[in-house]
Amino acid sequence: MAATPEGIRLLWKALEGAHERVAPAVWDAMDIFCVARLDEMIAIASRAGEGPVPVEDARVITALADRVRRFLQGFKRSSDGIGGVKDGVVMLSPIALELVAHYVGNDLYKIILIADVYDAFPEPLAAGAGVKIIANATMIKDFLKDLKEKTR
Repeated sequence: MAATPEGIRLLWKALEGAHERVAPAVWDAMDIFCVARLDEMIAIASRAGEGPVPVEDARVITALADRVRRFLQGFKRSSDGIGGVKDGVVMLSPIALELVAHYVGNDLYKIILIADVYDAFPEPLAAGAGVKIIANATMIKDFLKDLKEKTR
């Protein structure tokens, strides 16, 4: 399903109707790994305020976003519709996995696109880039919080 606003809305609706669940251990891992990295990104971007983001901060933000992206890419589809950890692999229900892949994936790529220009242009990120990074990281955190509440 496409990651359009309508596609995301339909996935949310399907999730509510399916009564899919995700084990607390999965949410613990998400909080420890993903939310903590998102909080780090927000803290780093906040230092710049509405001004330019220093190149070194942009490098750190990009690395953090990439770590979260790679962590989430390791998630697999659960065959029983219940999310959990099996053989060291995080399993999510099909609908929850689709939501995470599309929604979180898109916002992480937005952060990477904003912050990852320092290689081509080794100058601070434009004024306001930090605000956009904070907005996207906050949207991801809010999304994960909503998903956690709907899959308990």
